[in-house]
Amino acid sequence: MEIGEISLLSIVTAVAPMALFVLLALFAPLVYRRIAGKLIEKFRPHQPQWISIILDSYLSPTTILLRAVFIYAALWVLPLELNTPTYRSVLARIMQVTAICLIAWGAWMAAPVCRLLLRSAENKLDIATNRTMGRFFENIFRAVVGVVAGIAGVGAFGHSLYRPADRCWRCRYRYYPGGAVHHVKPDCRGSAGAGTSLWHW
Repeated sequence: MEIGEISLLSIVTAVAPMALFVLLALFAPLVYRRIAGKLIEKFRPHQPQWISIILDSYLSPTTILLRAVFIYAALWVLPLELNTPTYRSVLARIMQVTAICLIAWGAWMAAPVCRLLLRSAENKLDIATNRTMGRFFENIFRAVVGVVAGIAGVGAFGHSLYRPADRCWRCRYRYYPGGAVHHVKPDCRGSAGAGTSLWHW
């Protein structure tokens, strides 16, 4: 009985953190969206229009991001043999890309802020020209957001794609951590002696 009780207790202890984060992922975003939505509406008459546009644009992305954070935490404490350093590294990169995409989504939806730039000149422009210029600025803004988000997303996986951990950066010769290092280029060897290199990532 004691063995069974200890085993059951260990299982509950291992699963409890994951279950807690799953519950938070289900309910915390709903509470956040309800409270944040009310606060935005409450302070809307007392704040500049561009702030209202940005807050409205980021309400949905931040709600999803909050849920993603709790899902990430639940998977991080996964009590299985699958939870290895490699698994956590991949999970962290996926979370990083998710955050980049959601932040970019909010910025994308905040593009109408660009129309506010034409407020000072709208009296000198006809309606058609004003609308055309507004769409032009929005397209430029969204293009910049897309490019920056794309670069950031690729950069999140840049280390694993372009810097293999088991190769020398200069001569590309495979080595084994903790073992002897044999470089193709003599000047690749670091000053620390055999088995090390200043060019290893």
